[in-house]
Amino acid sequence: MSRPRVPPCHVGIDVGTSAVKAVLVEPDGRVSARSRVALPADAGGERDSLDWLDGTQAALAQLPEPQRARVCSVGLTGLTPTTVLVDEAGHPAGPALTWQHSAATGEAAELAARFGDSTELLGTSLPWGPGYPPAQLAWLARRRPQARAATRWVLQAKDFVGMALTGSPASDRWSSKGICNVLTGAPAAAILRAAGWDPGVCPPTAEPWEPRGAVAADASTRFGIPAGVPVSVGWSDALGGMLALGVFERPRAFAILGTSCIAGVSLAPGTGAAGRSGSGLLNVPASVAPLALCYGPTQNGGSALDWLAALTGLGVPELMDLSERADPAATPVFAPYLAGERAPLWEAGARGVLIGLATATGAAELSRATLRGVAGTVRNVVAHAEQAAGTLYAEVTVGGSMAGHPAWRTALREILGRAFKIADEEPSCHGAAMLGASAAGCSLPSLAARSAHDTIGDPSADRSFARFLAASDIAVAGLGPAGAPASA
Repeated sequence: MSRPRVPPCHVGIDVGTSAVKAVLVEPDGRVSARSRVALPADAGGERDSLDWLDGTQAALAQLPEPQRARVCSVGLTGLTPTTVLVDEAGHPAGPALTWQHSAATGEAAELAARFGDSTELLGTSLPWGPGYPPAQLAWLARRRPQARAATRWVLQAKDFVGMALTGSPASDRWSSKGICNVLTGAPAAAILRAAGWDPGVCPPTAEPWEPRGAVAADASTRFGIPAGVPVSVGWSDALGGMLALGVFERPRAFAILGTSCIAGVSLAPGTGAAGRSGSGLLNVPASVAPLALCYGPTQNGGSALDWLAALTGLGVPELMDLSERADPAATPVFAPYLAGERAPLWEAGARGVLIGLATATGAAELSRATLRGVAGTVRNVVAHAEQAAGTLYAEVTVGGSMAGHPAWRTALREILGRAFKIADEEPSCHGAAMLGASAAGCSLPSLAARSAHDTIGDPSADRSFARFLAASDIAVAGLGPAGAPASA
């Protein structure tokens, strides 16, 4: 008697800012196993790159061994931008800098003064911020010359993991923005030279759904994935999450809740917003993704809840549960710019502002204010994206591992001012699995069809959002033109 055929499965790995996550996805799109491994705290956005390899190994080891034996593809997504220095063999050549590293403010200003609008050089308008590779590379060239001398490739975190799996340093054009031109994949030679680097450090590029190679024998032993399995080039966690949420299936407004938040819109074919500068957002051309995008990353998402947890001594789940019992009259308005803000403000010097504290304000009210503040940053980005696109969207598709928690639903209802759907999943991980399946010649369904039914926005949301914007204005009112506090 023949043995029943065991169906293959696909693994998706999201190499994140604070954790590495992995999922096993069956051919019907069902997640059969998931894992999450927290990373050691970094030092102000500076991290040992090996943390990501150790986290990936641990996350895969937590998946059931019988399912891992059935894996037929590996897909990758990861935080961007990062600046990961490696030698010819893929070993770390120096410190990795993440988007949270803010020391390169001066270098960013110098590059902005020299080049102005980056669209022609990079194929998209990229802010000259301290969290992007051009400024970080200039900072490293000045302060870590030995690391620069030892560097062969400048990679993203998911490409560092991909190189460990396959030996290939390949990246996709969008993840390597700032290092390459996103339209052509060619090195951003003028910018790299101005930052003090040889353009040859730019890795080769391919489409995110294409195979970068196959799991090598030594990597199979280390990571527990069968040798020879194809591994995708991969995408940024943002675009991978959008893929999973169906953002490329039709034009949508969307938000992904994570350590930071990603929000924006996908555009109908022929819409001219993508590529426009001045919106404070990132523009993904239609030649780089199935639909053009106008979106932006915030600086403070779940990280704001982590701050509040450290302040109060309570865990994040406990704070979220408390939030539902908050006294509305004692709940302040919060602009959660605890570490500056990215889209749409791009003010590294902005700081958080609380308005309306009362004697009755406690942990529950501060938690509710924090969630509302994060939701306010999401609405602000979506509103800027809609303005750039010249189109209003009736609902927002929201994803994230805790997006379905009642406290998040309440905060979104109170601020977004429109209907929204929730996909209470890890969209970046699921998107990674979709990319891996494509690299293996297969396909997986997106999460869009399984999103929860519409939740209608609160009628007072516009007033609540106006209060958030007032707090936001105060947060940036004392800043100089370079995003640093203005002198007295």
